[in-house]
Amino acid sequence: MGEETKPAAMSPVPETAGDITTNIPGPNDSTKPILTNVDITQAETAAQVADTAAKLDTEVSKLAIDDSKPAAAPVENSTPTTKDHEPVASLETPLSKLFAELPSIIAEAGHFEMWGVELTEDSHVPTTIVLEKFLRANGKDVGKAKDQLTEALKWRKAMQPAKLLADTNFDPAKFGGVGYVTTYGKEVVTWNIYGAVKDNKATFGNVEE
Repeated sequence: MGEETKPAAMSPVPETAGDITTNIPGPNDSTKPILTNVDITQAETAAQVADTAAKLDTEVSKLAIDDSKPAAAPVENSTPTTKDHEPVASLETPLSKLFAELPSIIAEAGHFEMWGVELTEDSHVPTTIVLEKFLRANGKDVGKAKDQLTEALKWRKAMQPAKLLADTNFDPAKFGGVGYVTTYGKEVVTWNIYGAVKDNKATFGNVEE
């Protein structure tokens, strides 16, 4: 019998699955790893995850840089506004308007004392009380209150009532107990006790007196 002839080794046949082609090595070929479709899909997924993570790291770095910058201070609007963001005129009261007229009133009258009070700025409480009295007497009409206060100051300048009070002796039978004048430091307070009048004609009949 002759020698048995062995079949020649077959070359690896390429295998195609979809769009992916892998070379299947022979049984004795250890130079190439065997890659399946699952291995390739996992590799692609891992690459996509790595790329996404790199992008996230970049965005986080940008946010960290922005946070390190000092925030701009809010701009405050000092002008009062309505709900529609329209400017609102500053509120004025009859008292504030009369106080605004006080310098011109004093200049015109040439006198600044009323009932023992030296009229001055709006932070002075006695001055506020005097101006409020003139406003109430004129129904909060600033123009009328201004005119009346001006004339009253002119009269007091001419008549000097404080001096008259010091220089004149009154009949205690007529005026005793009718009124009192008290002082608290520089403030002067007058008290009129009308219930003490027994005879109105005898007390108030003589206008000059």
